[in-house]
Amino acid sequence: MLKPDPLYIIFEKHLLDFEDEHLDKRVFAFGVIQEYLRFLNKQNVTVPEHFQAHVVEELGLQVTSMLMKKMYGCLNVREFQEKSDQKSRKRAHTRYKKLKTG
Repeated sequence: MLKPDPLYIIFEKHLLDFEDEHLDKRVFAFGVIQEYLRFLNKQNVTVPEHFQAHVVEELGLQVTSMLMKKMYGCLNVREFQEKSDQKSRKRAHTRYKKLKTG
């Protein structure tokens, strides 16, 4: 079985716990990216300073793409959260917890 991508796990957790639906997707993506970079840092993975802007830009595109695909058919984050079943929420929180403690 494939291990879920840490970026996706962090993204999913942020999406299900997102509270301010008035913030735009760039602010949402920035929060996911910042947490992902902290995760990489804890794993002793460093991004050379001269590549950081490129890495952040690419991650931003990935997070934005995931957001559009995940929310397809929903008008806003609140509607997506309301349509998410309890099983999906629990799975996301369990994966996130394993990621943080693993």
